[in-house]
Amino acid sequence: MRPLPLLLPLIASLLQAASASPVEVSIARDTGVARWVRADAGTAGDLAPGRAASAPERVRSFLAGSGARFGVRDAERELALVGETVDALGFRHLEYRQFHRGVPVFAGVLRAHFDREGRLRAVHGTFVPDLDLDVRPRVSPEAARARALAWVASELDPGGPGALAEQPRLEVFRPGLGRGLPAEPPRLVWDVPVGNGGRVRGRVFVDATLGKAIEWLSEIQDDLARRAYSGVDQAPYDGIPDSWPADPDWVEGDPFPSGAFELDAALAATADVHGYFAALGRDSYDGAGHVLDLSWNHATGCPNASWNGRLASFCAGFPNHDVVAHEWAHAYTQYTHSLIYRWQSGALSESFSDVWGESLDQSAKLWGFHDTDEPPDRRADEACSAFQAVRLRVATPEPVARNYAVGLASFGAPAWVNPIRRLVRGEDGAGADPGDGCEPLLHPDRLTGRLVFLDRGGCPFQTQARHAQAAGAIGVVVGNTAASPDPERPPAMGCDPVFACDPAITIPAVSLARADADALRAVFPEYVGAAIQPGANSGADDSVRWLLGEDVRPFGVARDMWNPRCLGAPGRTSDPEYHCAASDAGGVHVNSGVPNHAFALLADGGTFNGRTVAGLGLARAAHVYWRAQTVYQVPTSDFEDHADALSAACDDLVGAPLPDPRGGPEVTLTAFHCAQLAEAIAAVELRAPVPCDFEPMLRPAPPPACATDDGYALGIWGFETGAQGWSASRRDVADPATFDARDWTRVGALPDGRPGQAFFAPDPRNGECATGNRGDDESGVLVLESPQLVIPVGRPARLTFDHYAATEKDWDGGNVKLRVADGAWALVPAEAFRFNAYPGPLFGTQLSSNPLAGEGAFHGTDEGSNSGSWGRSIVDLSVLVAPGQPFRLRFEFGSDYCWGSTLGWWVDDVRLAVCADAGALFLDGFDTGDTARWSLAEP
Repeated sequence: MRPLPLLLPLIASLLQAASASPVEVSIARDTGVARWVRADAGTAGDLAPGRAASAPERVRSFLAGSGARFGVRDAERELALVGETVDALGFRHLEYRQFHRGVPVFAGVLRAHFDREGRLRAVHGTFVPDLDLDVRPRVSPEAARARALAWVASELDPGGPGALAEQPRLEVFRPGLGRGLPAEPPRLVWDVPVGNGGRVRGRVFVDATLGKAIEWLSEIQDDLARRAYSGVDQAPYDGIPDSWPADPDWVEGDPFPSGAFELDAALAATADVHGYFAALGRDSYDGAGHVLDLSWNHATGCPNASWNGRLASFCAGFPNHDVVAHEWAHAYTQYTHSLIYRWQSGALSESFSDVWGESLDQSAKLWGFHDTDEPPDRRADEACSAFQAVRLRVATPEPVARNYAVGLASFGAPAWVNPIRRLVRGEDGAGADPGDGCEPLLHPDRLTGRLVFLDRGGCPFQTQARHAQAAGAIGVVVGNTAASPDPERPPAMGCDPVFACDPAITIPAVSLARADADALRAVFPEYVGAAIQPGANSGADDSVRWLLGEDVRPFGVARDMWNPRCLGAPGRTSDPEYHCAASDAGGVHVNSGVPNHAFALLADGGTFNGRTVAGLGLARAAHVYWRAQTVYQVPTSDFEDHADALSAACDDLVGAPLPDPRGGPEVTLTAFHCAQLAEAIAAVELRAPVPCDFEPMLRPAPPPACATDDGYALGIWGFETGAQGWSASRRDVADPATFDARDWTRVGALPDGRPGQAFFAPDPRNGECATGNRGDDESGVLVLESPQLVIPVGRPARLTFDHYAATEKDWDGGNVKLRVADGAWALVPAEAFRFNAYPGPLFGTQLSSNPLAGEGAFHGTDEGSNSGSWGRSIVDLSVLVAPGQPFRLRFEFGSDYCWGSTLGWWVDDVRLAVCADAGALFLDGFDTGDTARWSLAEP
């Protein structure tokens, strides 16, 4: 279904003829059909002429003539109108959901947009084409729910409190949709919403024919992604406050400020978020005035902040303007365009939260709370910021007088502008180190009104601060020692993982690396004048503008929207920092740098990547992004779709009076501003293809088996002329009577055109997966066993083999086993592989009937692909078998009771070798007279 690029002008010309004006067409890389059809900006084009008809009738007319461009074959049966609204600008918007034989299609959404004059200007969205599958489930919803909960308990929350599952919904689901590559074949699934109220919330997609969990979509959306350690609340350890929702600390109408710093900061910032979005026309995140529940001084998953679908949670040190706005923005995203939190759509979700977080942060200073807004200067193009949040300023004595880099604490007060006070060394007179303050401090008369210096001890940092405060100190400095973990780095000081941070600690606390701490230790008890203060920041070089998390404790700045590359994120799609792996949900926290950079350029202007943008200012830029979010974007929107949505939003807003959500005067947009948007889009390459050669399971370009070469071959098995002593068998077959006959077989026609022959273990799509019916259980292991082998000399021994794996991920896969003499067969562990080890274990026995369940194995496919690629694995046998010991090898391929990949595991060119050195491998000088192994022959 994917049109060639050369066909795009033809499609556009056909649509142009129907609308009597130029038409823009964009193709979705996932589906190969149109995702945007739009009348060209600046024209009076109408995609569905005929003003007398109603808007739904005109859309039906358009789809009747042009729906095939989107993959629509029968609009009446495949699309249902689910919403029609008119916005404040007079634009009419219709939303259609895709159905297949009456079953909704996951993320299948088309939207149609009419302008003020009633012209159909754009149709866009995601339509999954070429559906032809049975929609009668063989798995009951109750069984799907049970299997979803079992999957969560096994894979996401082992040992946790257990999750709850809502009523499953039957859907057509296309795995891989949103990855930017052709998606996998569609499946009929039960969409099972699950959650434990805290760190687990999302949807498990259970195949409605096979009964297997095939996909997980998290709906927990975290800021910063810097978990230093996991924290839990008190029993039942469910990840949400024990008091929610019945016993709040504060409700609307209670006195404010409350006197609790962290609570007041979270409340004030939340009020600012509500007011900002209200100015954009939305009352709370659901548009209906929903109560904004928040958790302050949160204990779970700290240090971090998150939105979990019920409440926004902030660990101590995180209730700052940009972070609070970031998390609430995830709620607004969920209730507007509901971006899928994975790949580019997930990066857009993070980016929209960053956009609103920084827009709020630049808009107003939090009243009465620590919120750094200066220096606010625009940095030079592509410059990084040297902003420093906090410093320890030592004024005297001269040998140690300077500004010291410090680590921060989640607990206690932030660093206000404090006067110079004496820094004295504390003593507790007990424990392993009498200077660590792990016990109550002595001589409080010497500490009152002063800063206290303590060695890092074995007790919690909060204990040290608590003792310093009880002795009258106004601040505490904790210095690393040689025995400290990572002594040359100032430690980040966290809180209790159950009871969170102690709000009774009200003094600031900082830490020092060992070298700086030793410099101060060397001058005690001499008078040391010091202060814990904000960093000495001034001017554009230290600008806080476009930094996310500058006030967060204990970690600080998380992202830089002005120059994402300063913090390891891409500033354009082609940057080498672009994250292509499946980790971090496909790079949602890294690749957000690209759209972040676009917003910063659009607001402030600048030159990047050969493009110069004249800035629109924050108010205009915010309106463009808000309209794109609420009108044009869909759950699967990627960067290219985002660019189209922004362009359509800007065109809509030209000439309309727009309120400044920060309280300034109204603004308007012109065609000039939309041209600047186009420059910003081009500068960061939003429309560029995904720059990923997704990582293969097996890395290419293997190193030599030995240090410099492949060693001396003791055996080479290429299987070109036969099995060469290798034999095939089966073990642990669950039901021999119904097991589909298959074994390791020597085959040709190898994947990727590889010449010759190899052994192949198939992974067929077979078996009976329906609930309660195991009449065809395909569980079993295919075995390929070597002849007896021996390593005759005491040199490092290597096993190498070329292979290609493409299996049902997590369920079916293969590994290597070894048996010495008459011992038991044992798994060759991942640690013995010098190159291309197992990518991970198969599902455990609680989920899978595969006899290899829980073992390390080669399973799944290459990232972004439904197939695999050839690679070489290298195993060090030296630690597994001794010289002279007979042994055998096995390649084992295990399957569970049903389904598969239609491919399997190919193994070729197995080689056993020993590594040579400067000496000879074999030496026979005939000194013993034993020549039995040698023979004479006539020349």
